[in-house]
Amino acid sequence: MSGPAYERIAATYRERIHAGDLRPGDRLPAQQAMIRAHGVGRDTVRRAIEVLRAEGLLEPGVPGRAAVVAGGSTPAEPLEQHLARAFRAHRVVLDAREPFPRRLSEALLHRAGEITRAPRPAPGPPGPPGPNRTDREARPRAPRPESIRLRLLIPDPAADLPLPHLVGDPRDPRPRLRHRGLLRTYAGHIEDTLLRLKDEGLVPDVRVEVRGMPHPPTEAHYLINDTLALTAHLHPRRTVVTDRSDGTLMRVRELHGEDRFFVTVRDRRAGPVEEELYGGMSHSFEAYWQEGRDVFGEGGGDRIPEPRPGGGTTHGPVRPPY
Repeated sequence: MSGPAYERIAATYRERIHAGDLRPGDRLPAQQAMIRAHGVGRDTVRRAIEVLRAEGLLEPGVPGRAAVVAGGSTPAEPLEQHLARAFRAHRVVLDAREPFPRRLSEALLHRAGEITRAPRPAPGPPGPPGPNRTDREARPRAPRPESIRLRLLIPDPAADLPLPHLVGDPRDPRPRLRHRGLLRTYAGHIEDTLLRLKDEGLVPDVRVEVRGMPHPPTEAHYLINDTLALTAHLHPRRTVVTDRSDGTLMRVRELHGEDRFFVTVRDRRAGPVEEELYGGMSHSFEAYWQEGRDVFGEGGGDRIPEPRPGGGTTHGPVRPPY
């Protein structure tokens, strides 16, 4: 792994925590032992510990004691909860780097449903309850966003990615063909879900852009409303999936993302570590974005060709397979 020494040290202990080698309540080695093990200075070790602590993997520090792995109180939450709060803003800005956008598709579907079901606000401020008006009707309603902008990075459906592959026969193309189809499906559904809000006059300004990366990410990252950064680490795993062409089961090796995200908040209370973490993720996203291939075409109006049985392709809005 390239990058500053403190990032490499943080990655080492992050992997051990996620692998279960270090469990909640376990102590990391003493700083002096980490200095000797990694051949770095005390400031570098302290910085690595601060990074892990900012991600919620370590408990708050106690002077003179070794860092302790956080338990069930870690500030990790599902994506849906973060987006529920984000969509209360008048201007929603999402930059997402996702290896498999199903969870984003489902979370946005929930948000769009809430916006669609909410009563349209009546002109003027809400008045006091009256004989023909209930307390519920008198309360101010949560505002709809005035604009939504999403930039989504996914693995390029046209790229020859190393994962997923069939256990025992990595050259078998079926897992990758299945994966490509699902990437197209969920990316198309995300676009359809948000643009429908504009078509129905619920959100005046909606823009969705999707680009494909030529290689899979090692982490899922979300930058939300210029104030919140979310991180979920990815790990290879073995699982059983269904070949959609004939219904047979396949044992595959694929990348798996955590269901909960660790949070970095960028606000007036943020310290230098949080600012650096957020800035690093923002810089990384922009670099990948410039490198990515435009998946839907300028303006977000095109659709990716879907494979058609017997050859050829078909265009049109895609729907999720659930």
